[in-house]
Amino acid sequence: MIHGNGKVQWMFANDNYILDPNYSNKLYASLSLKQPSEISVVHLDIEPHTLPDYAERKAEYLIRLVDIYKEVKNVCNKNGWRLNVSVPLSYPIATYEEIYETVDGVYLMAYEHVDANYLYRKIQPIRDLGQNKTKICLRTADFESISDLREFAKVVKVKLGVNSLVLHDLKGLIQLQNK
Repeated sequence: MIHGNGKVQWMFANDNYILDPNYSNKLYASLSLKQPSEISVVHLDIEPHTLPDYAERKAEYLIRLVDIYKEVKNVCNKNGWRLNVSVPLSYPIATYEEIYETVDGVYLMAYEHVDANYLYRKIQPIRDLGQNKTKICLRTADFESISDLREFAKVVKVKLGVNSLVLHDLKGLIQLQNK
């Protein structure tokens, strides 16, 4: 993502970082492709809950995830970058507490649920850990029409008291507008 100031939000989406003891070398190699002054934010989208053995190794994976966030946050601090992360709504509250203590921004992936009351119950305790750090991500594939998405976004924004929502993918938005 490019911000208006020309700086880059560098996004890394690799669920296998959880399993890879050398993930940091790969991540740092990618970061070194840019001049530090060109980057403003590193955004990690690591989703261990998508791995086949997540149920059996959940505790281990969540500890590893937070450790990765802490390590990357140290690199970000040294370079004057912010760290944002994308996370699902299914982690234990203690994991969210550690995440909010570590990172600068949290994108809550509110996918597959178009019931504002359900999202409120799931998101409110997490959002209360850092309202200014929280962004709600909606997925266009969850809506039948662009007007459904707009109406739902209005309700969620008011109900949760968030000042911004994020849409998962541009291609899906274009397809939804063309319906």
